[in-house]
Amino acid sequence: MAKKITTLIIALVALTGAVIAQEATPPKVSVELVQRMDTELNEGFIGSNELSDTDPFGTRTEVKGSVAFALGSGVTVAPYIKDRYEAKLSPLTTPAGFLDRNRNRLYLGVDSNFAFDKALNLGINLEYRLASDIRDSAATTARPEHRFMPSVIVKGAISEFYYNINQGIPVILDFDGNTTDSSSVSLDGVYNAGLNFKLSDKESLKLDINNLLVVTNKSVALLGVVNDILNNFYFKVAFSTNGFTPALGFVYVSRTDANSAVTEDVAGGTLGLDFAKDNWSLGTNFQLGVNAARASRTEFQASVIFKIKI
Repeated sequence: MAKKITTLIIALVALTGAVIAQEATPPKVSVELVQRMDTELNEGFIGSNELSDTDPFGTRTEVKGSVAFALGSGVTVAPYIKDRYEAKLSPLTTPAGFLDRNRNRLYLGVDSNFAFDKALNLGINLEYRLASDIRDSAATTARPEHRFMPSVIVKGAISEFYYNINQGIPVILDFDGNTTDSSSVSLDGVYNAGLNFKLSDKESLKLDINNLLVVTNKSVALLGVVNDILNNFYFKVAFSTNGFTPALGFVYVSRTDANSAVTEDVAGGTLGLDFAKDNWSLGTNFQLGVNAARASRTEFQASVIFKIKI
């Protein structure tokens, strides 16, 4: 296990060295911090967050450092390292400190981008993730997970129309002989398109469609043993002026399990407000829907996200 990680790190360093030897302009170093808090209410009661089905509050802290090298002719290569810490807060069930379950994830990767013109940009991403998860408060040791994910990104803009396709193939490798999480190959894709109308130097109107599709597999054969299919569809209308961006939209979330049974079937609306200035932003989002797969219960979600990049 240690040898595999060491080999990966050496490969990333070697690639970075090769890039430095060829780059014609000074590299661009950046550090980004993202802090997120979210919660959920089901039928007016504290429900769950995206980390679990029992904990009412979630927090995520993410720090990413990267070095981008411009190689000329629209080619950019950027090695990066990222750390994400997530925790579940349960003041009702764990009053002592409120912290119930937590996990840490370390990412090592390389982003490459080929800008042919404004209408077409091609990106290729290679990423390794080491996850250290404690699934429940009774657990005493973390259960590591090793994931490699190559991704292809195709994006561009033609007049007011824009699009962004990000297709990843997560590969989970069973380094530790853990029969619970055996090796597998899955699909993870984000498909985005819309219209962006520039009304003035400081004002714009955006119509945005975003779809997230995650197919979780339990086999090394792609789509061999499908365990879970998650589909998130969003349509939003956003108006931006002087850094403020209020947004109103529609959301539909569906999920099916290995037996093709529908476990989530949520339709509802979203309301958000973002503010961005210079190198930082602060955003809030509220979502209210009805889950037909769970006795048509109402589900309310709220999140706050702060970002800063230097």
